[in-house]
Amino acid sequence: MVRELSGRSALYQRGRPVTEADLLLAQQRLHLFAVVLLLEQPEGSMSLLRAMFGWRHTGWEEHRAGSRAGSDAAQELPPAVLAELQRRHALDVRLYAYAEALHAEHVRRWLDNGGAGNAVTTM
Repeated sequence: MVRELSGRSALYQRGRPVTEADLLLAQQRLHLFAVVLLLEQPEGSMSLLRAMFGWRHTGWEEHRAGSRAGSDAAQELPPAVLAELQRRHALDVRLYAYAEALHAEHVRRWLDNGGAGNAVTTM
């Protein structure tokens, strides 16, 4: 995720490892999105979409595919494999934690504005 969000310098130089500077740039770019969504929190994410864009129906329920509700693929991996993935993708894990906090802030602002149909204010 860091490589894709940080831009051309990292995206098109696949042999170059991503850096802390790339992570910072990716975090900054998250703020350019109208709202940050999390697939494992579909109710909150779809509420944000409805509020942000005035949509009444998002259709995610009938188009959800690929995993069981409430499943966690990380729990299905052997611990050593999970640890190695986390090591190799440490900056992506940190970016995701940042995105989670940003999503929580969007949901908090939506709820502070009364939720249910009220607009989401972005940062």
